[in-house]
Amino acid sequence: RGDLSAAYKLMTELSNKAPDDPYYHEFRGDILMSMADPEPAVLVYKKALQLRPNSPQIQLNLGRALIATNEKSNIRLAIKFISSAKASEPKWAFIHRQLAIAYGRVGQIARADLSLAEEAILLGDEQQALRLAKRILAMASIADDIKNRANDILYRFGSSSK
Repeated sequence: RGDLSAAYKLMTELSNKAPDDPYYHEFRGDILMSMADPEPAVLVYKKALQLRPNSPQIQLNLGRALIATNEKSNIRLAIKFISSAKASEPKWAFIHRQLAIAYGRVGQIARADLSLAEEAILLGDEQQALRLAKRILAMASIADDIKNRANDILYRFGSSSK
């Protein structure tokens, strides 16, 4: 009922009683994130991920915690975990948003915009996807894979908006 300290204490007790249960560790991480304490959340999510290595939910939460530390060295690791989550759950729009945040933090603006365009497509906002694709293509030098995907978006959704 809003008492995060009590919730964290309870989840810690449960985690100690069932140390191999990844969900207790994950929930502890969620509470720590709600308490704006990402550094220990990273450790707890890593433990949860050790116990359940293919969980896109835990991978995403670990990535979000890494981003929240505001340490540049953690952002590339966040991209790795969030990308893994995206590979398992490509139609989960929220993953694309989180990936865009991480790419933006490391200055990869074209990749960030592409992730936002993918999110827009999943949310049914074709006009936003088109705006982002055009913005990507207006950038001076972009990787071929990003350019190709931006052109795919223009081709697919540009003709339907005419």
